[in-house]
Amino acid sequence: MKKSLRVVASFATCLSLCASFFADKVAKDDVVHAQENYNCSFDSGIGDWSGRGSVEVKQSADNVYSGSASLSVSGRTDNWNGCQLPLDTATFSPGSTYSFYSAVYNAGRSEAEMMMSFQYDVDGETKYDHITSKTVSSGNWAILSSSAYTIPANAENPVLYFETAKGSASFFIDDVKIGSKGEFM
Repeated sequence: MKKSLRVVASFATCLSLCASFFADKVAKDDVVHAQENYNCSFDSGIGDWSGRGSVEVKQSADNVYSGSASLSVSGRTDNWNGCQLPLDTATFSPGSTYSFYSAVYNAGRSEAEMMMSFQYDVDGETKYDHITSKTVSSGNWAILSSSAYTIPANAENPVLYFETAKGSASFFIDDVKIGSKGEFM
């Protein structure tokens, strides 16, 4: 009888240790998941991307930086019109610093300053930041990247978006990536 009590006690201890291990593993996996990078090539669709203003966004094989598709942004009537992606603050924490990267294609007839920008709310007021920009010749791809952009600590409803400094020419984006600080140069 004493031997079977020891076996039951040992079994109970083992269950307790296993439960502790798996609870710890789940918590660690959740932390890793919250720090995963964002990577969108548009080869499998457009995901949560949408237009800003009267813009049409769609998957396209007309101009591709890599892979089989990109995101076409057309029907722009103003420089702030473009494409946007809402960011989940559970994944991209306000107050944290990230790297941002994207290929952009100028489909206009003249060069354009292409901009990767950031919108967020603070106390009910909408704010705008420019992460990076580059002048891109007509009919060419260029890389927009920043190795360190800090999402403001009090930001709510963050949105990554692309626009131009002037004009309303169509453009394409491809290979959008968000990663750890310093990951993309």
